Amino acid sequence: MPTLRATHTSGEMKGAGKATTSVPTDALGALIMQFNNGDTPGYFTMEQDTGRVNGAIPYGTNDYAAGSFSSLTGLSENNIIVNKFKFSVAVPPGTSSMIFEGDIGDGSGAVRLRGTSDFNLQIFSQ
Repeated sequence: MPTLRATHTSGEMKGAGKATTSVPTDALGALIMQFNNGDTPGYFTMEQDTGRVNGAIPYGTNDYAAGSFSSLTGLSENNIIVNKFKFSVAVPPGTSSMIFEGDIGDGSGAVRLRGTSDFNLQIFSQ
């Protein structure tokens, strides 16, 4: 039975976003990310939030936003954009979800959650 780990509102994720250390990095394994959106499509981004020096992330810094995606419901794999240290996904109206399994699970990293539109994000551990 999945366990609710966190809920993030659209207000928290707009603009500079919500900084957190509890998303993929606390050795929980795969996490279910559920998006509860209104009528307007939007975007969700999770990006690295540690290790920056003058705006750049130094070589050798762990990438806490790297991982794999599975069990997409209402989302398209074609709409997931992966770049070094971040990923984004198009969030359609309604409820959608995916499983994200981070490559690093040592509990020491931080990520920033950003969103457009008015969706809320619930994160569950499996």
